[in-house]
Amino acid sequence: MTVATKKIYHKWTAAEEELLLNEYDGSAESAEMLAKKLDINPEWVRRKANRLLNAEASDGVADNPSFFTVDDICYALGVPAHKVNNWIAIGALRKERVPGGFVVTRQELKRFFFKFTGELEGWQPKPEILKDIIQSEIKND
Repeated sequence: MTVATKKIYHKWTAAEEELLLNEYDGSAESAEMLAKKLDINPEWVRRKANRLLNAEASDGVADNPSFFTVDDICYALGVPAHKVNNWIAIGALRKERVPGGFVVTRQELKRFFFKFTGELEGWQPKPEILKDIIQSEIKND
């Protein structure tokens, strides 16, 4: 007697990741199609593709000095991620949506510095990054 086993893990190859980046368009249909090609669960396809696309979007953001991810802000301000996420949650720091996630603009970060200076008390911000952000021009909204 043979017992069917359910696959609970998939080790992604570079070729499969490339296939996801090239063919996944965010639709349920593309997830189903890729799942059939790879013989795996469509939900795994969707999750992995979203992680890959998010990482790709973050890479593009890292190349743009006008946008900051939560990790960038943590590094620049010397604060833990939960602090940055809390500032975003309460509206002290406003985020903007980009493909694969969200970012904080340079202008918004500068506004935050001047309006919520006390929030940085006790933390170790990187002076060279703060100087660069503070000296940048703010666009009039």
